[in-house]
Parts: sequence; structure tokens; C-alpha cells
Amino acid sequence: MGDLKNKKTAFSITTIILGVGAVVAFFANLGQIKESWFNDKSESSSSQIKSSVVEVKPEETIPAENNVSPEINVADESSVEEIPQPAEPSVVYLDELKVTEGYIGDDSSREDTLGNKYTGHLNLLGGSTLNHESYGIYYLGGKYKTLSGTIAIDDITDKDRSRQLYISADNNIIYTTDELTRTTVPFDFTVNVENCQWLKISNAGDEYVWFILHNWRLE
Repeated sequence: MGDLKNKKTAFSITTIILGVGAVVAFFANLGQIKESWFNDKSESSSSQIKSSVVEVKPEETIPAENNVSPEINVADESSVEEIPQPAEPSVVYLDELKVTEGYIGDDSSREDTLGNKYTGHLNLLGGSTLNHESYGIYYLGGKYKTLSGTIAIDDITDKDRSRQLYISADNNIIYTTDELTRTTVPFDFTVNVENCQWLKISNAGDEYVWFILHNWRLE
């Protein structure tokens, strides 16, 4: 009986020792598992951080000759449509202008010494006093280049009388007729008045000589 009791006691101690060893081994293995797990998590996190980091490269400097500014579209001035302005009349007749100084008459119809009748744009210039200058002054403002028209002798002119007609631009005589009488045939003329500011039409000579100025026009 004593031997059997001793055997049981020895078996119980052995069992306890084995159990304690198993527990120690279990906790030892558990520590290794935890350490391995934490290492795996650390490596995984580090890998994720590395993969999420974007490499930033220094900005490349563009050479000055290749640094082209964006093109700005500017409207071509030639393509801009201009608003048309009222054009100056291409032709202005003398009887349409105001006589600034002096006197030049106008009429609806006249007859010359040859029986020719005139209508339309008419002016009458002459004198009833010996060597008295009769005249009219008009403002042109440098707008015209030529003055032209017809000169005839009015039928009221006395015989054996003559006068001359003068055209001046800014006080400079630019046209002079011969001595005109009842036997003068009507004639046309053209004179340059470019850049002329003030136009003067005058005549002088014997009394009772009258000129018909027909269709005098500025262009």
C-alpha cells in the first residue's frame, strides 16, 4: 500500500510539472506570435506610407527662348468696320454759298448780248461807276480744288464799254480775263483753288458792264 501511495504522489507531481511546463511554453509561444504580428503590422504600415508618398521633383525651368506667352487675340484695326461719315458735297455752286462781304446778285434767268438765254445757277456781277471795283468774297475753308463755269456779257451792258474780271485766292490774283465787251463770245474757264480759304471775285473798268456767271461750281 505504501508503494502504491508513493507512486500516485510521484505521478501527481510529474503531472503538475508537465502542466506548468506546458503553460510556460504556451505563453512563450504567445509572445513570439504577438511579436511576429506587430512586426508584420509595422512592415505593412511602413509599406503603405512609402506607397502613399509622392515623389516631388524640382520644377523644371523653361529656357527663356522657349517661354512663349499665351497669344492674345487683338482685333486687327483693318478689320474694324468704320462708321461712314456724311460725305462733303462733290459739287457746290457759287449761288449756294453765302457772300461774306461785297455783293454779287443772282437771278433765275438772263440773256447775253448774243441772244443766249441762261437759267439755273446764275450770278450777276458788274458796275455802274467808272473804275469802281465791285466784288464778292466767299469762305471756302480749303475744301475745294477747282472753280469752273461760264462767263458771258449781259444784254444790259452798254456799247463801247469794257471791264475785266478777276479771281483771287487768299488775296492773290489767280485768274484775269481780257477786256470784255458786248462782242465777247461766252467762254468757259477752270482755275485751281486748292487750299484756298477766302475766294474773291471782282471786276473793274468802264461803267455799265455786267457779267453773267453761269454754273460756277466748286469741286
